[in-house]
Amino acid sequence: MMTTTRFLNFCFLLFASLSLNAYAEVVIKKAYVQAVPEGYEETAVFLTIKNSDRHPVYLNNVSSPASQTAEIQKYKNNDGVMMLQKADSITVLGNSTLELQPGGEQISLIGLRRHLTVGDTIELSLKFSNGKSLKTDALVVSSED
Repeated sequence: MMTTTRFLNFCFLLFASLSLNAYAEVVIKKAYVQAVPEGYEETAVFLTIKNSDRHPVYLNNVSSPASQTAEIQKYKNNDGVMMLQKADSITVLGNSTLELQPGGEQISLIGLRRHLTVGDTIELSLKFSNGKSLKTDALVVSSED
C-alpha cells in the first residue's frame, strides 16, 4: 500500500514531467524581410527558429498575405554552382536554434502583392511537423543592413 508521502511524491514527479513537456516549444525570433526596389516581385525572409523540445521538428510550410507564394529554399550544389532550390522542409534539431540567414536557408516570397517599404511589417504563418502553426511579423529592412 502506498503511503501518503509516496503518493504525493509520485504526483509531484508526474506533474513535473508533464509541465516540462508543456514548455517544450518552437519559438520564432528576429524575423525580417529584405526590401527590394519597386517592381521586383520576389524577396527573402530570414529568421531564427528555436526548438526547446528534445526531438527535431521540421518547418513544412510557410505562407504570407504579402505574396502569392512562399517557399522554403536551400542552397544546393548544381555541377559546382551553388543555387537556391525549393525544399520540402527545414530541420530544426532538438534543443537547438536554427538561423535562416543570407547565403543559407531562407524563405522566399514570390509574387509580392505590394511594394514593401523599409519599416513596414508583414505577417508570416509557419507550419511545423509537430502540428504547431505559428504566426509572426517580419520587419522590412534595407538590403544593405
